[in-house]
Amino acid sequence: MSIPQFFSQLSCGAGTSLKTGERLTVQVCAEVIDHMRVSRLSAGERFILINEPGHGWELELLAQPEKKSGALDVVVIKELSKTRQHEINLFLAVSCAERMDLSIRQATELGVTKIVPVVSERCNIRLNDTLRHNKHSRWQRIARAAAEQSCQLFEPIVLSPLSLEDALSSVNDKIFFAWEEERDYLLLQAILDNFQSSDGYPKCTLVIGPEGGFSATEAKMAMACGAIKVSLGDTILRCETASTVAIALVTQTLKMLYGTNF
Repeated sequence: MSIPQFFSQLSCGAGTSLKTGERLTVQVCAEVIDHMRVSRLSAGERFILINEPGHGWELELLAQPEKKSGALDVVVIKELSKTRQHEINLFLAVSCAERMDLSIRQATELGVTKIVPVVSERCNIRLNDTLRHNKHSRWQRIARAAAEQSCQLFEPIVLSPLSLEDALSSVNDKIFFAWEEERDYLLLQAILDNFQSSDGYPKCTLVIGPEGGFSATEAKMAMACGAIKVSLGDTILRCETASTVAIALVTQTLKMLYGTNF
């Protein structure tokens, strides 16, 4: 059974430099306390606290968490640290609430680095400033919860929605543009053609369209930005299925190419 994991800023009397075996009281955010109480963590059980990207601590709880104070009495079991050795970004056309939430959750579980919601011609969601802010906050919370559940030391950055043109113009790595009009060039082949294990630090961006797909004008614009048109297969996929399939193909293929360096 995996150990419960939480992202939170960490403060204690000695700063954030903890020592294995040390007993102390740490201060965490109220949201973590709430999650711990819901999970019914009790004295003697262990959990992981991620205090910065790629770094955290495995701790053992010595007493029930104090909801009002945010204080936890713990003993330090060990330090955890990992360096990210790849970058996989997802440009995801905005879709209805349930599908977008699912897409972000699954993308996070599969290990994406950054998620950029994009507004394209055929998006059926129109975002005013208030809705844009509320959606952005919600999507970041979903990504954090999914990173905690999938036991990752990193949570993806979720940006506020951008136009497709603005998103594409900000990219300087390989862009794979999934388009149903591309019949022949499969994403798997594109990955094999564009990455070698000697590259060192693999970076790429996946672009997934809305229900109804991207228009020919958008595809032309993407090509002008250096994108590579790719196919996800012979059938038409829902947007939440397409993003999951694409990310899984990329992560598994790059893992095969780069091995322990991925």
